Amino acid sequence: MYTLTPSAGAGGSISPSAPVSLACGSGQGFTIIPAACQHIADVLVDGVSVGAVPNYNFDNTTANHTIAASFAIDVKTVTASAGVGGSISPAGAVSVNCGSDQAFTIAPASCYHIADVLVDGASVGAVAGYTLTNVTANRTIAASFALDTYAITASAGAGGTISPLGATTVNCGSGQAFTIAPAACYHIADVLVDGGSVGAVASYTFTNMAATHTIAASFAIDTYTITAAAGSHGTITPSGAVLANCGTSPAFTVTADACYHIADVLVDGASLGALGSYVFTNVAANHIINASFAINLYTLTPTAGAGGVISPSAPVSVQCGTGQGFSITPNTCFHIADVLVDGSSVGPVANYDFSNATASHTIAASFALNAYTVTASAGAGGLIAPVGAASVNCGSDKAYSISADACYHIADVLVDGGSVGAVATYTFTTVSAAHTIAASFALNTYTISASAGPKGAIAPSGAVVANCGSNAAFTITPAACYVVADVQVDAISVGAVASYTFTNVTANHSIAATFAQGQQTITASAGAGGFIAPAGAVSLACGTDQAFTITPAACYHIADVLVDGVSVGAVANYTVTNVTTSRTIAASFAPNTYTLTPSAGAGGSISPSAPVSLACGRGQGFTIIPAACQHIAEVLVDGVSVGAVSIYNFDNVTTNHTIAASFAVDVKTVTASAGAGGSISPLGAVLVNCGSDKAFTITPAACYHIADVLVDVASVGALASYTITNVTASHTIAASFALNTYAITASAGPNGSIAPSGAVVANCGSNVAFTITRVACYVVADVQVDAVSVGALASYTFTNVTANHSIAVTFAQGAQAITASAGVGGSITPSGAVSVACGTNQSFTVTADACYHIVDVLKDGVSAGTGGSYTFTNVTAAHTIAASFALNTYTITSSAAAGGTIAPTGANAVNCGGAQTYTITPDACHTVADVKVDGVSVGAPSS
Repeated sequence: MYTLTPSAGAGGSISPSAPVSLACGSGQGFTIIPAACQHIADVLVDGVSVGAVPNYNFDNTTANHTIAASFAIDVKTVTASAGVGGSISPAGAVSVNCGSDQAFTIAPASCYHIADVLVDGASVGAVAGYTLTNVTANRTIAASFALDTYAITASAGAGGTISPLGATTVNCGSGQAFTIAPAACYHIADVLVDGGSVGAVASYTFTNMAATHTIAASFAIDTYTITAAAGSHGTITPSGAVLANCGTSPAFTVTADACYHIADVLVDGASLGALGSYVFTNVAANHIINASFAINLYTLTPTAGAGGVISPSAPVSVQCGTGQGFSITPNTCFHIADVLVDGSSVGPVANYDFSNATASHTIAASFALNAYTVTASAGAGGLIAPVGAASVNCGSDKAYSISADACYHIADVLVDGGSVGAVATYTFTTVSAAHTIAASFALNTYTISASAGPKGAIAPSGAVVANCGSNAAFTITPAACYVVADVQVDAISVGAVASYTFTNVTANHSIAATFAQGQQTITASAGAGGFIAPAGAVSLACGTDQAFTITPAACYHIADVLVDGVSVGAVANYTVTNVTTSRTIAASFAPNTYTLTPSAGAGGSISPSAPVSLACGRGQGFTIIPAACQHIAEVLVDGVSVGAVSIYNFDNVTTNHTIAASFAVDVKTVTASAGAGGSISPLGAVLVNCGSDKAFTITPAACYHIADVLVDVASVGALASYTITNVTASHTIAASFALNTYAITASAGPNGSIAPSGAVVANCGSNVAFTITRVACYVVADVQVDAVSVGALASYTFTNVTANHSIAVTFAQGAQAITASAGVGGSITPSGAVSVACGTNQSFTVTADACYHIVDVLKDGVSAGTGGSYTFTNVTAAHTIAASFALNTYTITSSAAAGGTIAPTGANAVNCGGAQTYTITPDACHTVADVKVDGVSVGAPSS
């Protein structure tokens, strides 16, 4: 009988599994069955491999045999791949023990995200990790990636545009430029990037996109200043510095004071005439509007009809509120009939004053011819023809005839009471007053009684005999300062005659003279520009005094006073004393003149610049002109400020004046701003004297550099300093900054990769991590950062990047360690830590010592059976192989026939090399007949 002893290592079974006793020459088949996820590694028959057969038959058995099956776990391949933009780890063909799990990590590269992960062609989503569980077949896992995109939302407020507008999609790492354009009449007020101001820039570029952004442009309407000013005697509304939005049309109203009118309106220095209003249409610049005013002048137009004059006779121009007097004088033989003022009668006045004139006027004088009554009478003894009262036009002649009766002679003819003799005819020529004519007659001899009152004499005097028809002449002589008061002929006044003649006396007569203190005439006159009072022909008692007052009109002064043609000086009062003869007094006047004295301080001028001599009541304008870079600080008129006016008018000058202009240097504003990432100094609204220079320093913050400097919105380059020279206007200076970026050049040698790779852009101060991935069977040989080795790292991070860098990875074929060990009772060759080039094969031989057999060989902890040789193929990882041995044990089967015993009896296991003693004991009455070992007699021992 032979025994077939089967055994199966872990990972499967053999059937039958128990030892099989087999008669010599018989046969037995065995089936080797691997467990799930296992396959037959080898089958050893009597320690010799018959291959990984699933069945084995022992035929014609003639000895004991062993059959041992060993199993190995199935290895499945998971093919892991990653598209552009990321990686999967592990990658490539990944060996996975059947039934095991395999985890994968999916990592997007910078600027990418996981788009999808396909497992065996089916999406499991955009997961960053995935574990294939219980792998029992070949599998695939594929990661795809998509480039990150970010939205930049651009908006613009009213008054301008931004381009592009709305939501713009930008690839990660890329840039996007925006253009900001104000509409007409607007300027850029501010640009907010992600809510933070970058200044009033006309363009902005997002670089190296790594997040969503917003950009919002706001605009403000342009405003301009309209400087409105009005000279004296009027207003402009609105006035001062009036702000006007660009494109609007502000209106201004110009109003003159009472008695004044608009002289001119200057818009930006150009005369537009005497406008009452002005509208700036569609304002697009600063403007100046100045209104000047002049006193109203009115014309007083005099006219005089035939028969007289009016003085002054020509039209007179008078200022509003002033006056003018007119004298109406009839010609000889005429009297004032009426005076019409503005067509309305004011009566037959000899003088008329227009006072406080507020309009033009007319004054018209009309005259009428005087008519006088001549009364003719004749005494007894004769006739006068015509007789009675006759009306005679002034200037006409009137003839009378006187005839004596018989025996009579014309004694006398009195005309106006004065004897004209004993005339037979008398003609009043150029009649200019009422008259009387009286004819008296006498006999041929008559007595004429002549007498004179006190203070005078008549000659001849007494009883004077006159022959009929003769004449008798009488002379009347007043004493000094006396005049003839009256002469009465025949008791009839013939007037204050100095003589009287009785002609052709035909009757007695009387002649009597009376006297009175004399009257003298002073003729007082005043030239244009003033008055004398009293004026005209002034009568006064002989020997008395007469006072005169001389008054200049407004804006005039007394030039001279002539008394009897001789100057007594420019006196305001004069008395003519002891007047005994006719006298004259005449006042003349001259216009007042005043001096306007201008002066200008440094920084400008005044025009006119020399003192101006000006007639009273006239006006003079002065223009104040600042020099370049100067403005009018103040204008003092007679030491009193009238403000910083550019024009000043002296109207209706009645005294001397001074006007002094002072100037100050213009101060301009330079508005300095800096975007994020740096500073500008000085910052904000910087005041600069006009014409001077202003320097600015631009300093980037750490990790930033100057991107650009805009002066008045025009780029002057990425300057660290800038000086605005000869500042004559407001300016802006705006510095923008950009984050420094550095290039990290990442490269990998053959048999591996680095991610990210190539020229990797890193923001200053940021951290950039690199992952190093080797291909199967290779290891990282070295990583050099900036040409300096940092070791064989699987990853490296640049922290706080502030310069360009390089990182270079090299790879070497990997060597894997297979740790081979053997327990007591045998050996494994080679043993210990065996270095195996990655991807190659390594064989091991397991040898049991004498008396030992191989119990098991564990490959990576998994039973590989009891074979004597094992090969690791395509080694790509560390492994272990451990052989265990057991002492051989043999079965000694002892049996005793009837008649005695053997001890021990039955089947007893005995270690190889060991000893087993058997005691054979015959029963009573028996002896040991024989002992056979393995069927061979060894005799009958004695004990």
